Amino acid sequence: MEKICQGVSGFRIIKDREVMPVLRKWLRDEQAAAMEELAPDRYLLPSGKRVKIGCREDGRAGLSAAIQRLYDVPGNPPPLVVDGSLRTVEILAPNRCPVQITSDLVCFW
Repeated sequence: MEKICQGVSGFRIIKDREVMPVLRKWLRDEQAAAMEELAPDRYLLPSGKRVKIGCREDGRAGLSAAIQRLYDVPGNPPPLVVDGSLRTVEILAPNRCPVQITSDLVCFW
C-alpha cells in the first residue's frame, strides 16, 4: 500500500491506481503464478477477448460481457475465483448496457 500511495496527496488519485501490478512485483514467481491460478483478474472468453473479473456491490466475484461474446463459454459458471467459481455474469446488450445478471449461465441460455 505504501508504494501505491507514494507521492499522492489525495484520495481521488489513489482510487484509480492499479493494485495488482504493484502486488505482482512484490511476490515471488511461484506466488504470482498461484495467485493468477486461484484468483485471476481476467477471464479469457472463447472469442479471445479477456474480460476483467471484479467484485460486485454484493461482494460476489463477477464479470461483464456482451451477450454475443458469451455464446461459446463452456460450462457453468466460467472461471475459477478462489473458491472455485465465479458468482455472477452480467450480460450486456451489444450497446454495452446491462440486460441481465445471472449466476447460472447454462440455465440462462
